[in-house]
Amino acid sequence: MKTVSIDELKRNLASLVAAAAGGERILITRHRRPVASLSRADLEHVHVGALTGRASLKPLLRAATREHTSRCWLRTAGLPAAETASRTDVAAGRYYLDTSAYLCVLLGEAGWERIAREIESGHLLSSVLLALETERTLVQLSRGGRLSPPDLQAALDRLSVDLGQFVLRDLTLDLCRSRVMPIVSTPRSLDLAHLRTALWFHEQEVLTRFVSLDTDQVQGARELGLPV
Repeated sequence: MKTVSIDELKRNLASLVAAAAGGERILITRHRRPVASLSRADLEHVHVGALTGRASLKPLLRAATREHTSRCWLRTAGLPAAETASRTDVAAGRYYLDTSAYLCVLLGEAGWERIAREIESGHLLSSVLLALETERTLVQLSRGGRLSPPDLQAALDRLSVDLGQFVLRDLTLDLCRSRVMPIVSTPRSLDLAHLRTALWFHEQEVLTRFVSLDTDQVQGARELGLPV
């Protein structure tokens, strides 16, 4: 993301607008503080983190929640924790992470290493729902005695930092009104929102992979033609 002052914006308005129209996001500052941004019109509802394109997710917790969190988060136990992303030796690309995949890494669940290696230095994409669902799940784990209060706070703080590595799309009316639906499966509402958001990103530029630990979600993504 390029950063310019208001004075620089005035001097180079035409070239900066052209750069924004080409897909570059430009942060505008006044007295060195961000006050506005300039971006392509169809990216109005997209939030680009300051560290996007330099993915480096690491676990915050390891043993304390292992063997519990996936079963708490996923609605089925159809995918054992060890059966996470298997493609580890691929070039950095564009990865859509749903909340189950992000939580696997954050909480150090079995298989987190393979996900982290695959997405290393790549572009991480998701819905803003990632933030909401992750926070809700962490609070649920804490209330169930699986996260201590200090660990809960540390996890929430790490979430805030990690979001800077993502490009996040808002859940907008056009996504909600879209008639896109997997051919066979009927996802739950928030799962469908993730699928439609991933498909939107895929249409902008091809995704390397849709990453999820939820077997139903993976099947829905496959039915929509997303790379899984």
